[in-house]
Amino acid sequence: MREAGFIQTTKRGRGAAEMTAEDAAALLIGLYGARDPASAADAVNAFAELPHKKDPDHEWDEVPDWLVPLQRARNPLQALAAVVEATPRFTPWGRASGEGVRLHVYFYRPRLGMTIELVNPGRPRPDWGHVMSFGEERREFVNAYDVVTRLQLPLFSAVHRALHPQGPTA
Repeated sequence: MREAGFIQTTKRGRGAAEMTAEDAAALLIGLYGARDPASAADAVNAFAELPHKKDPDHEWDEVPDWLVPLQRARNPLQALAAVVEATPRFTPWGRASGEGVRLHVYFYRPRLGMTIELVNPGRPRPDWGHVMSFGEERREFVNAYDVVTRLQLPLFSAVHRALHPQGPTA
């Protein structure tokens, strides 16, 4: 991943560059989008080229300001970087609260695709929810040969804490 340019290359140890949300997004795609560790960089390249598929049933007309970077993402790298940065604003699935937004991220392989689902827990479905898809969305027609990996808030919280150990930044 480093040799392919997806992680900043500087000195190691104390003089190393701080990891960015973009670096973390590339690592997440390499980890969850690749079929094996040797193909991680190829997976990042392939996912980075997946177009954002606009869905008229899931328009982004009313989003909080902190979700605007996600709304503007044009590929999975940008979208996951925006998710990592916005993580403190998301609500855990078990919490009964009208604030925040719940999050699920799905990776599909071998036919590449990624879906981000956001739901406001304070409003009844489908009153407020967004689905952002890249590549081929297969939420309704996953076949027996597809691998579907679902990432949830605890993973993104751990990544955010690693990038921002001093506390929330969103």
